[in-house]
Amino acid sequence: MPENSNRKSNELWPRRLIHVGDELTNPRLVETSDLGEHQQPRYTTLSHCWGTSGIPDGGKTTAETIDKRASGIDLETLPRTFRDAIDVTRRLGFQYLWIDALCLIQGSKTDWEEEGEKMGAIYSNSTITLAAESSIDSQCGLFTNNVGPDEDLDSPTPVTNVLSDGRESTLIFRSSDSRSLKTSNAHLQTRAWALQERVLSPRILHFFDVGILWECRHHYEIWHEPSANILMEQYGYATLDELEQVRKIITDHPFDLPRWVLYRPWFRLIVPEYTSRKLTFRSDTLPAISSIARALQKQTNSTYLAGLFAEDIAFGLTWHPVTRKARGEVIEAQVIGKPRPSWSWASYDTPCACTDIRTSPLKSRITLQSHQIDLAGSDPYGQVLGGRLHIRGRVLQGRHVPGDHHYAGEVSLYLRRDGTVKSRHWNSLPGQSSLFESDAAIEDNTSEIITGTVCLLLCSAEGLDYFLALNKVEEPNVFERQSMFFCRLSTNGVGESNEEWMDWLEYGDEEDIVLI
Repeated sequence: MPENSNRKSNELWPRRLIHVGDELTNPRLVETSDLGEHQQPRYTTLSHCWGTSGIPDGGKTTAETIDKRASGIDLETLPRTFRDAIDVTRRLGFQYLWIDALCLIQGSKTDWEEEGEKMGAIYSNSTITLAAESSIDSQCGLFTNNVGPDEDLDSPTPVTNVLSDGRESTLIFRSSDSRSLKTSNAHLQTRAWALQERVLSPRILHFFDVGILWECRHHYEIWHEPSANILMEQYGYATLDELEQVRKIITDHPFDLPRWVLYRPWFRLIVPEYTSRKLTFRSDTLPAISSIARALQKQTNSTYLAGLFAEDIAFGLTWHPVTRKARGEVIEAQVIGKPRPSWSWASYDTPCACTDIRTSPLKSRITLQSHQIDLAGSDPYGQVLGGRLHIRGRVLQGRHVPGDHHYAGEVSLYLRRDGTVKSRHWNSLPGQSSLFESDAAIEDNTSEIITGTVCLLLCSAEGLDYFLALNKVEEPNVFERQSMFFCRLSTNGVGESNEEWMDWLEYGDEEDIVLI
């Protein structure tokens, strides 16, 4: 196994690790500052589901038990998945293992804030991650089919690794027909927290109920099964090949790439994949993806704004909710209450995506004058309570007309400018590309026109013009997001010549508005 050359300062080391011991000695919790090593210790990490009942008390470190755990941890008190992870770590020849429930002090806000900011480094600097894919909770184990590493396996396959100190370690794999490896039943890949653990880990052993899959930044395979890449299309929304694009951008320092290219995986892959997963607590929406956001911010040197980036704000605001069938489950777009900030996808409990078709830089039609993010704590990548964007741009007046469109409660949108409703409905023209995605079904207005909609022109890309439809609130010039749509204003003939619309797109009067 190649040496992990991406060493970091000890400020990014995990504060605590589990020294796994051996067959004669129990594991114990150690402080990395006491190890006296000049280089970060080599360790494994565990990626797992906590389950609906959470981790049992024996598998959690608290302020009351941390001193006792430093003296030793009785294996019999740990849930099965933790015991399996310790066993596999020993067999791989490593001394140290990181498990969130044991290495973080549960119930300590201070410990979480300090260690949570290092979560990306904890996984990216580990040598290998053990992923309990088919386990629904910590009691199921890595080997959910009850076949452990010492069982009599059919056609066992030994995999031997030479460690940096010259020692050999061997892991035995069960031969498996690739057609029987149903990766779509990976419970772990339905959990939001597990996404950044998967993206940031340099190497992963995925433990499924019927097989083990190896993944690293160069390739992935079921041992002796080259067709595994076909099955991986079932492995969540983003495939391994697609996630590798994300890894290259956030770990390989691609400074020669233009900034707009660096942002693309965030909106095309990460946000759709992440928002299709499940969270126990809505307040974790931004914290659970913060490590990827930090890595991308570092690569782009941009300002992070509650799931968006200031320097790509024009396109970032074009996200829209989606209703789709994911992992066998129909996920309905839904909005609960008044999401704040309304302009961030992270405020909505629904899968979201961007219609990112960019093959060249887009033309921004707005200027972000200033911004204000109301944080729940001190972490700029953590939970937010609200936020304001002061934007200068061009606006159109619009109105909704019920019953003429299959999207969003059968509501259509007409555009008007200078107080005049255009005679042509932009979505009714044959051969034209357009889309109206409402953030929630517009109901109880089936007999009346919904007026007062302001449409903010965000950007133009690939011949399309992107808008936000906004609702006015009580404060002057303050609006909340209603929906996103795009169309081809320059070619749709909505009552004026194309030249007049092109002139408005380039030189129309701008207004100052605030989004909340």
